[in-house]
Amino acid sequence: MQDKIMITNKTKKSVISIGLCLSFLFASFTVQEVYAQGKETIKTYLYSRDRVENWQCYSKDHVPVPYVPVDEYLNKVYTTYYSSEKLSDGTYRVANKRGEMIVDPEKDTITFDAFERFLYYDGRIEPGDTSQMKYEAGEEFTYVGDPKPLVMDLSAYDIDIIEEDGKVYLPLTTICDIASISYCSAVYYNGAISFNYSLQEPFVNWEGNLNNLTRSADEIAFTYNELCFAMDYLYVFPSRCQLAEELKNKGFDRTLREHDNETRLVREYLLSSDASRFVMALTILTVMLDDGGHTYLDYVVYNGGSPVIKAYKDILNDTSDPATVIYNEWYSKKLARIANSNRIRNYQSGYNKYESQKVFDQNSSDGNRFRYYEYDDTGIFVYHNYNERTVEYFKKALDLAKAHGMKNFVLDQSDNDGGYVDSAMYMVYAMTGEDKSYFEGPKTGNITVSKDYFDLDLDGEFEEENEDFHYSFNYAVICSAGSYSAGSNMPCIVKEYGVPILGQTSGGGGCYWGEFKMTWGNLYNLASYATLKTKDGKSIEDGASPDYELDYSEIHDFEKIDQILYKHYAKRNFIKKCIYLLLRSTFKDNLLKVDIYVDF
Repeated sequence: MQDKIMITNKTKKSVISIGLCLSFLFASFTVQEVYAQGKETIKTYLYSRDRVENWQCYSKDHVPVPYVPVDEYLNKVYTTYYSSEKLSDGTYRVANKRGEMIVDPEKDTITFDAFERFLYYDGRIEPGDTSQMKYEAGEEFTYVGDPKPLVMDLSAYDIDIIEEDGKVYLPLTTICDIASISYCSAVYYNGAISFNYSLQEPFVNWEGNLNNLTRSADEIAFTYNELCFAMDYLYVFPSRCQLAEELKNKGFDRTLREHDNETRLVREYLLSSDASRFVMALTILTVMLDDGGHTYLDYVVYNGGSPVIKAYKDILNDTSDPATVIYNEWYSKKLARIANSNRIRNYQSGYNKYESQKVFDQNSSDGNRFRYYEYDDTGIFVYHNYNERTVEYFKKALDLAKAHGMKNFVLDQSDNDGGYVDSAMYMVYAMTGEDKSYFEGPKTGNITVSKDYFDLDLDGEFEEENEDFHYSFNYAVICSAGSYSAGSNMPCIVKEYGVPILGQTSGGGGCYWGEFKMTWGNLYNLASYATLKTKDGKSIEDGASPDYELDYSEIHDFEKIDQILYKHYAKRNFIKKCIYLLLRSTFKDNLLKVDIYVDF
């Protein structure tokens, strides 16, 4: 456990951090808001203006969001049923069919027996959301060994758990953060709660909070403590973030206090009563925590017409302001990474010389482009992200390659910003037969295995071994620094099964991301929940290194790719034949049949 944070202005707790006391010297706080303590009925919108209920919640002094019943919140964001019961020792057991969380309102702790499994499945999906993949029947989730428990100590962040009428309650934003992997969330504004699907607009206009240029002491303390909690327990410390190791070893608050003067200034702004300085802190943190695309704390800046954001832009445009100086320094580092990732786009003209070899070039209904070429006996499928349409066009390209007698099939995802892991795993399974993905929980070290069940032939029926899906291609994958997230995960996995990687090292990004909420109602994303691993336990975060390195000017050279594959698979097949003959001569009549597959 990291140092206790406990930024507070309450009289209930006696521990007040020196950091906040110092921040009081520099911040002009308004009169504290007073929150009534007791049960209250809150109008709640359930993903629609047309679905409204009156929800019995609880309010508490100095906490700017309502306390909500833990089991009822989880049942609103998951389709799996969560039950709640009070145990004889005074704790509460909240459980579903996969595990339980023991909530201790006296110690302000939550203990999960299997955190990764308990909250992962069955988040509610917005109708029409393509993340509900039609080709996936479901997943089977297991642990490697016995899962280690996870204990969340909320008392270290001055977050109280309360009990009332036989139930336990958490602040709305706290339980929202804990269940961020559901990709559903809720906003409290102007006396109403609005539940939202992923990235859906709230049904309450929380942006009205951005009309207030001054933050209250209650909001400052609670928002900072909860951000510390999220960073310490739910963030996964991706290696591409320059502060990752320090954050992992010291915790968020201590890292800000000790790293350097720049992080100390960010901390001061996070604790500032000036709302525009707070937004500036979120903007600086976004570039300090840059991991390639999974962590963003500054979505709030896109609410551009409000007084707070106007004041924030004045700071950003003042190149002499210390905050802007820090931001520009870190942003230049991010720009260098972006330029490296986007470098592949400078070579798109390489495809132009193969117009006569193009079999199809189509845009899907969601605006994504898919191309398929045939050069000599090599089919090349070009795509830029992973979703349901990607799988459909991949299957179309496979069928054409088979019909046209192709021997090799290349997946060119050199400019691919990722997407759904399910889509990438379908393609992994198609090439290698691997239907499992491996994850590690950053706080527990638990290794989990997710087994997918796919409708490989896309006929709408899940027939397992009877799927009509028979292709015998020599596969290869093309990558670059522009292959990120799922675009990097897929080549890392298939490389273990002997599929050659061509091009440059892929861009990394081997983790999930969660959707979190602050007390204003603003959304932010963190690389969170779990990191992906290969079957043998290697991290995917650093990307897949190429078996055959190609200069960027060569990545779209079909002739060179065709030659590489010819030599690669000719050598591979020669070695396999030698092993086959050796085994036959060794076992002779005792071996009725030698049928082997060797990975190199």
